Amino acid sequence: MCALFGIHDYSNSLNSRQKEMILSVLSQECEVRGTDATGIAYIKNGKLQIYKRPISASYMRYNIPHKTKIIMGHTRMTTQGSEKNNCNNHPFSGNVKNNAFALAHNGILRNDRELRQSMNLPKTNIETGSYIAVQIIEKPYAKKQIRKRGTFPSCEKEQIHKSKDCQIPVKYRRNRVFDNEYRRFHI
Repeated sequence: MCALFGIHDYSNSLNSRQKEMILSVLSQECEVRGTDATGIAYIKNGKLQIYKRPISASYMRYNIPHKTKIIMGHTRMTTQGSEKNNCNNHPFSGNVKNNAFALAHNGILRNDRELRQSMNLPKTNIETGSYIAVQIIEKPYAKKQIRKRGTFPSCEKEQIHKSKDCQIPVKYRRNRVFDNEYRRFHI
């Protein structure tokens, strides 16, 4: 199974080199959960940046801008879709009402084809089941459909940590994936 890792530099006290070293250590420690691909997402000058490659974390080199406060990462063990096709690797990007977001998932969604068909989601070149979560979040009326059908985890309004660069859930409830009330996840 895959692994997730990240950094939140609350006080912006780490320089770029320190962040890169921490990311390198974190991602290499996560290799035990996946060596097929590695990726990160962060905000640079107000825009979402995603850097991912079909390589093990041991070979990944990071170049993080100094003012970046939050970085999320993913190491992948391929279960669906070839890691050589880089669009299959995490994190994935999405957009809701001109708000870009990144999503990385640890696990397998076994009902992705059924969800795609029942929710009339468009076909895509991305072959992983996890990408359907991005498509569902992007769908304007997904919240109602998700709760009605109960086919994908949802959550209620949760405590949100707000800062200049981000809005992320800080309190997770059991079996919850994303915050439907805000319908965005900025890193």
